[in-house]
Amino acid sequence: MPANANQLSDLVRGTVAVQTLAEIMAAKTHLPSSRKRVQDKRLETLKELSDLSIDPEVFDTMLSNELNRQLKHRFAVGFLILAVAFSSISYLIVVADAIWKLGIPTSVLVALLVQTPIQLIGLLHIIARNLFPNPVSSSRRISSASSEEKGGKNPCVS
Repeated sequence: MPANANQLSDLVRGTVAVQTLAEIMAAKTHLPSSRKRVQDKRLETLKELSDLSIDPEVFDTMLSNELNRQLKHRFAVGFLILAVAFSSISYLIVVADAIWKLGIPTSVLVALLVQTPIQLIGLLHIIARNLFPNPVSSSRRISSASSEEKGGKNPCVS
């Protein structure tokens, strides 16, 4: 555990180590010289963490949580834009039918207006469930471990 929790939070919020790790993760070139620079940056980051008495595992966990949060935010914004675009197109079709008398049956228009949001919600649910799975809570792990010790069946395993 880190010696000082404030040091860890300051480090995670924007110090050189976080920026260095972000650069390392963003590096996508395959040149040998860039690999050497990435390894040097990793060593520098580990030295900085050890100088500040910060556990690299805790730092990695906090960095992972921050990256997950950023990815969830990007996903939410992107999906909101997609939902607005699809809904707008659906409503434009209804308005175009009303203005130019395109002859689209009423049942088709109703299905379009109802089906689009339902499909988007279903798609959101499937993607979010598989992209951001909930970890098994510690209480569930403890209860399953105690039931295994007693010879019971593990409820988490089919």
